[in-house]
Amino acid sequence: RGSVDDFIEAHRMVDRWQVRPPGITATDLWWLKSRALLARAEGNPDDYVELSKAYLEACTKLDARGRLPEAHRMVDQSLALRQG
Repeated sequence: RGSVDDFIEAHRMVDRWQVRPPGITATDLWWLKSRALLARAEGNPDDYVELSKAYLEACTKLDARGRLPEAHRMVDQSLALRQG
């Protein structure tokens, strides 16, 4: 995967969720993580850093312990990618 059509479909899904009512924890985490991964796939390191940090912050705030290791990895990876 990774074709132009795949990116269009991914954007469509993420954009659709952007207009959802906030405050549904699992949905909020899914939305942040999806946006971060999409930024990485599209080669947008600055967006990947910011969205990964937001995902980690949300996981920490919500005490989503099962997601914290992955969130930390995403932040570390995003910073490494941005530094080149």
